[in-house]
Amino acid sequence: MNYSGIVITLNDAKFDDTVERLGKIEQLEVFQLDRPTCRAVAVIESPTTQGEADVFDIVRRTDGVLDVSLINHYFSDEAAK
Repeated sequence: MNYSGIVITLNDAKFDDTVERLGKIEQLEVFQLDRPTCRAVAVIESPTTQGEADVFDIVRRTDGVLDVSLINHYFSDEAAK
């Protein structure tokens, strides 16, 4: 399994709507919100690194998302499977 910790910077005017949209993305768990700085901390969990990259791209393209930063990444050895 692959995991990525990400920080998402949100548009202040669209904060609540964007958080709601992010909550509907499969393989993404938003677990901390910081309204004053318009940031969210989330984890992407996917069986493959490509799946993880796909979710990252979906988050990046979500209306109201200004920036996504990868903070931590753990990946399994997919070649061993």
